[in-house]
Amino acid sequence: MGNLLYLQAALLLSFTASLWIGSHWPISHASTWGKYVLLFAAAWCFNEAAFWAWMKLFFMPSCQGITEPPKMCKAERMRLWERCMRNPGMSAQDFARGWFFDVEFEKITREDCDRWLAWGMWGLTLEQLTDEDKQEMEGLVTMLEAKCGGHKFPPRDPSVGLLKCGTYTLDPVPHKHYYLFAYVLTMVIFEAMFRRAMWKRGFKRVQCKGPMRFWVRHTKQPGPPIVFFHGVGIGLYPYMGVVDGLVDTGASVLLVDIPFVSARITEDV
Repeated sequence: MGNLLYLQAALLLSFTASLWIGSHWPISHASTWGKYVLLFAAAWCFNEAAFWAWMKLFFMPSCQGITEPPKMCKAERMRLWERCMRNPGMSAQDFARGWFFDVEFEKITREDCDRWLAWGMWGLTLEQLTDEDKQEMEGLVTMLEAKCGGHKFPPRDPSVGLLKCGTYTLDPVPHKHYYLFAYVLTMVIFEAMFRRAMWKRGFKRVQCKGPMRFWVRHTKQPGPPIVFFHGVGIGLYPYMGVVDGLVDTGASVLLVDIPFVSARITEDV
């Protein structure tokens, strides 16, 4: 509903501004600033509405395809599960809870656990598993229950819904619409400022296969290069202070630019 109101408001403002311009600004006043301001506002509202329609009707549906992870054989699944059970950094209970967004461990039912493992080990839904797969899963659940001190996952109460689990390759991609102006800032203005800052510091851009970009600064100092990954935000530009510190070390520096966590429009993740 919010997106629909946003589209309607943008179209209404664009239409109203166009009518006002046509009735109040004849050709003889074409050089006045007011007309150009209103023309710009009307054009921007139209572009915002068109951008919303493109995102809603074309871009986001193209991002909703289910991704199939690499298939593992039975031995590979067992090795992976044994490594998970031996994780010294957290208990088996915390490991399981983390996949259910830190819900209380006692609330995880057997069906919740089965659905989680069906995705985590096979990349499938529980209904897609074969009888042989389900027998193998029984052994994985037994290992988990033993690691949790003999805890038995209870059956699910039919009146209670399934717990939300991080089955990321099966879940739809969440989307929150941002104004076109936000992307103009991140993909045009900030990008131009960032490139200028990189070239000024002696970095060269390297585009390899895939969505990520790399900025490299070679030096004659021996030793391995320093590799830097930025966090979620608007890319590397807010980290220029950190980059300057890396440059001051005299070592070669490799900066990894990750567009799909940098407020940019990209389908390639």
